[in-house]
Amino acid sequence: GACGACGACGSIVDIFNPCAAGFCTVAEDPPEMYHRHKPMSLMSASVGFPIVCQSRRVPIECTSQFVKDYNAQTPNPLYLPPLNAPKSSSILRCRSEQYATSEHLGYPPGDYDGRPYYCVFLSEDIVTKIKEFEWFDDMTA
Repeated sequence: GACGACGACGSIVDIFNPCAAGFCTVAEDPPEMYHRHKPMSLMSASVGFPIVCQSRRVPIECTSQFVKDYNAQTPNPLYLPPLNAPKSSSILRCRSEQYATSEHLGYPPGDYDGRPYYCVFLSEDIVTKIKEFEWFDDMTA
């Protein structure tokens, strides 16, 4: 049979013709069964623990004049609430090379290869809190 624009079909698949394997006009009988090459690859990807971890840096005072000026902006009174209110924290923050070791949002760090990590088991109520408190932020390393 013919493959139209792809060329002729046959029992041998031409590896240099991407159309040869799937667009043949003559359908061959299916094999008795299909054996996956790596049968556990898809299943093992969905068996992992729902845990998320992060390491955090210690914030430091920024030395950039741009950052200082940007953070010093006053709120625009023409904006609608809550954007017209003073900011509760700096817009831009700088982080040191030092890792944080104190609690973060009530979670103490664990140690992995000498580096502190904050890990939580993800459940529906934890994911909501992670979003609400911005658990991942600019201090996340």
